[in-house]
Amino acid sequence: MGTIRGVSIVIPTRCREDALGKCLNGLSEWRGRAEVVVVDDDPQGTADRVCRGFPGVRRIRTGGVGAAAARNLGAEASATPWIAFLDDDCLPRHGWLEGLIAACASDPSVLSAGRMVNGLAANPYATATQELLDFLHSVDNGVADDARFVASANLLVSREAFLAMGGFDAGYRAAGGEDRDFCLRWRQSGGRIRWCSGVVVDHYHGMGLKGFCRQHFRYGAGAARFHALDRQQGSRDGRGFCGVTWYLKLLVHPFRRHSMVQAPRLAALLAVAQFMTAMGVAGELLRWRRA
Repeated sequence: MGTIRGVSIVIPTRCREDALGKCLNGLSEWRGRAEVVVVDDDPQGTADRVCRGFPGVRRIRTGGVGAAAARNLGAEASATPWIAFLDDDCLPRHGWLEGLIAACASDPSVLSAGRMVNGLAANPYATATQELLDFLHSVDNGVADDARFVASANLLVSREAFLAMGGFDAGYRAAGGEDRDFCLRWRQSGGRIRWCSGVVVDHYHGMGLKGFCRQHFRYGAGAARFHALDRQQGSRDGRGFCGVTWYLKLLVHPFRRHSMVQAPRLAALLAVAQFMTAMGVAGELLRWRRA
């Protein structure tokens, strides 16, 4: 295998040493051929021990700035024209980076992004979260060469174009909303998003009910910021909050893909997720009112 020139793989991480170690080990197909930059967002620097076990991997410490800002710092520190973003709990499948590169075809106005697949099929909370992500992709990415939304855990973008846009909005302190915001700004700037369903990373994000609720509460907080910016800047997205029909389609979605044993449970968890998202929106609005 030859060197992959001009690409840095940027991985933000915070207090997930085991996941990061597995991720870096899973990059053996590309480590040494592409630059790998780990952005450690833990003020205690817990990623240091892991990174020392992988010669050639660069590590940057942020002091705790949040996932969006951590990705930006990784892009700024990289020394290549292209940036591939990957989350620390993801393992790319064979040909991942080459697939993203081929989809961009050296066009800096094209952002290429691939699919995330749940790697924990026995975990109902991870499965339900994946179901939500798959539903969003099915709604927004009907035209592969003109996609509207992709997750930040599996994408390739021109470093120059990314930084010229200001990268991800660091105002999204917790993960949730910053990827939708970036996709919108990218499209508004004249860029295109190419959805590559065959370019896959497996996602290993284990959680219980408490973690599931906390995650979707954070998504709600991010949604509140997204829609507040939308109102301030003249309806950037043009869609606003989703209507009743959207939620009904979401709850029906599992019944089209899963058995009649599994689908009702997933639909129930999706309802819980949307309730927690609504609570996150309300909590963020209340916090702003008190500030």
